[in-house]
Amino acid sequence: CILILKGTIMSYQERVSKNFAKYCKEGKQHLVSKWLYNINIDINWNQHSPLRLAVKANQIEVVKMLLENDDLKTDYDNDNRHLTGSKAGLSFRYEMNPLTEAIITKNYEILDIFIKSGKFLIKREENLDILLNLDDEELNEYFKKINGFSEYAVKKGYVKIVSKEAAEVFLF
Repeated sequence: CILILKGTIMSYQERVSKNFAKYCKEGKQHLVSKWLYNINIDINWNQHSPLRLAVKANQIEVVKMLLENDDLKTDYDNDNRHLTGSKAGLSFRYEMNPLTEAIITKNYEILDIFIKSGKFLIKREENLDILLNLDDEELNEYFKKINGFSEYAVKKGYVKIVSKEAAEVFLF
């Protein structure tokens, strides 16, 4: 079954995946749970739209539901969705994925869920760049509490993110 919308050909799977992403954004838990494991749904559709939209709309329960699905991909190294413009004062480009969204919007509840899930690589240079450019003391403090993050930041040359005292400890 193929649907044509404004000159765009959309397969049945794309259409239901788009609807699924909309349910995630709107927090319609009963519909998310109904479709979450349906073979016609691509849970990673359109560069992780279901999870990204749930994060953006702060749909905590939907985020938890999505993380339970083993088909959810959380390796965003190959994700080419970019943040452009001046969101959160950033005027440079970043891969826009659910983790990046949570960092930039300082959504600590979702960051906690992501970290506890063990499905996200927190120690990434992209995250260090974001923290450096946001220059937000509260956000930096949050990341410093993550086991090994300060050591990782210093090792990669991002001394400004950690305190001077911490940097001296890790630099010996």
